[in-house]
Amino acid sequence: MKVVVIEQKKKSINRIALLNICSTFLIQGIAFLTIPIFTRLLGAEQFGIYSVFHSWSTLFTSVLGLGVSNSVGNGFYHFKDRYIEFRNSILIFGVLVSILLISGGLIVVNAFNLLSRYSLGLIVLLLSMSFGRFVLNFVQNACVYEKRAELNFFISIVISVCSVMLSLIFISFIDDINRYLGKLVGESLVYLIIGIGVGIKFFFERPIGIKIDYCKFGLKIGFPVIFHSLAHSILTQSDRVMMQNMGIDNIEIGIYSFYYTFVSVVLMILSALNTSWCPFYYDDLDNKNREILKRRTANYIELFTVIVCGFLFLSREVSYILAGKEYRSGIDIIPMLVISVYFIFMYQSQVNFEMFHKKTKIVAIGTSLAALMNILFNLMLIPKYRIYGAVAATGISYFLLFLLHFIIVKCLKGYDDKPEIKRFILGMFIVLGISGLFYILKDFWYLRWAIGVLLGVFELRKLIERKSIF
Repeated sequence: MKVVVIEQKKKSINRIALLNICSTFLIQGIAFLTIPIFTRLLGAEQFGIYSVFHSWSTLFTSVLGLGVSNSVGNGFYHFKDRYIEFRNSILIFGVLVSILLISGGLIVVNAFNLLSRYSLGLIVLLLSMSFGRFVLNFVQNACVYEKRAELNFFISIVISVCSVMLSLIFISFIDDINRYLGKLVGESLVYLIIGIGVGIKFFFERPIGIKIDYCKFGLKIGFPVIFHSLAHSILTQSDRVMMQNMGIDNIEIGIYSFYYTFVSVVLMILSALNTSWCPFYYDDLDNKNREILKRRTANYIELFTVIVCGFLFLSREVSYILAGKEYRSGIDIIPMLVISVYFIFMYQSQVNFEMFHKKTKIVAIGTSLAALMNILFNLMLIPKYRIYGAVAATGISYFLLFLLHFIIVKCLKGYDDKPEIKRFILGMFIVLGISGLFYILKDFWYLRWAIGVLLGVFELRKLIERKSIF
């Protein structure tokens, strides 16, 4: 009987994890799969303009709501029986604060116009997209911790399909030199309309006003995470914004943006895995399941390391398919970007631990320092090495970010459930070695693809044997 219960629990965990992984894949994956369409429709220059706009939206989304959406996971474990009240109270609080921030933003629109070179119409579009993304992030974050994987999956399907369809429709009605506007309008409308719709649905599950104790908790946990999210956004987005302001032409930014977006499929996989991982990781920490947690962590590291290595072996030819010849001059930055993603994976293990133990101020300080270093490295390297300087600055910054958070966690006293680092270090050296093979075996595609397929078969067999993703 006990064996049956364990097997049923495994199936439930796998189902929830798979649906959450698929939810992230749908939103980010369809954007990746449609790259061949939009890179060709927009061209390198307009694709660069679109990428910079999206970078600004990511920055604004981090600030809206004063970070209360980041407290949902902690609130789920802290309030327990009162969780839904907590969730809806901070949801309405976050929405009202976001409206106030947007109103203030429109008042100082001229200052932002000088910084971004955007018209009033584009700024309104930018703020609309950011508001919709804030509400959707809140709702989907809640779905993950509430184990409502089916609803999360459905929301992701609607967002993914509608954003692509509307973008294509609007692009078809716009002249060639402004096609990027079609994609921006299509995405903004989808995020805004669906965000408002699902936000209303969640709120009316148990309508409640703003309660001070819930809002205090939400701000105490979530507000410092703004600086973490903002700093992380700077780490991921500042390079393109700075290149634009340093006089790097939009064609080169477009080439860089393509490979950044291309490699972001690995980041997308990491985001999907981490989203699915955190609720069960928090459960194990909360229940003090140390041995189970060690085993699951080892499986997680092995899985992601194999995925990263497989991507490196296959990426060269796949990038040829996804974009035209005008993009190929930047292909050598792929391994450097992939290594940066692996550093993100390494530092996330430390941040997940810090977040569970409510050390959000420490998280914010560490990531903010790394963001400042990233800006400094960009200023030093971009003028001389252009896109190669930008990618080098990103890699160095993410390594230092991991190092900072590792030191922070190491120095925390009174915890015996800290993440072990040995397996992460081993994985890092494996990825560095495979990155070297990307260049050495560049003319031997059949050998790279054969190794990549064998790695995939190896990991699939391991998944089948343990009957669990983690």
